Amino acid sequence: MAHNSSQHIPRNLQGQSGFQMRQFNLRLLLPLIAALLLPAAVQAGMYKWVDPQGVTHYGDQPPLGQQAQPLTPPPPPASSAPAEEKALKQRTESFDKAREEQQKTDAKAEQQRKAEAKRAENCKRLQDRLDHMRSHNRLMVLKNGSLQSMSAEQRQSEITNLEAEYAKNCSGQQ
Repeated sequence: MAHNSSQHIPRNLQGQSGFQMRQFNLRLLLPLIAALLLPAAVQAGMYKWVDPQGVTHYGDQPPLGQQAQPLTPPPPPASSAPAEEKALKQRTESFDKAREEQQKTDAKAEQQRKAEAKRAENCKRLQDRLDHMRSHNRLMVLKNGSLQSMSAEQRQSEITNLEAEYAKNCSGQQ
């Protein structure tokens, strides 16, 4: 009786080359090998041993021919969720407080900037009036609905008053 080698090969693989069959077998074997080795890798522990020279070693496999002490990993740290929540709440409150203080500081700085701009505008007007009064000898003023000429004494008194107001409110500006 003639022995037909194709009788032992599944029908869907008959007629394929040896390389194709080996490739098929490897594709089936690799997941199987991985599944078998995975529990060993998970169970792999740490070992401690001392060699004949007195040097302590640590490894994931015990040495051949020497006694090794299996090490158990330390327990995971206790949950610090409440402490973390408290710390987060404190940081958030601190941040909110700092932001509120910064907003107040910014608002105050804006008020000061506006006040300084208004003061500078008023000082400019005072300086313009002083320059005008100093450069014109004859000035007219409106009194009782009619224009009247300002006397030299009135002009000098007005200049003195403007200079005093300027010195009081605009010192350091020119």
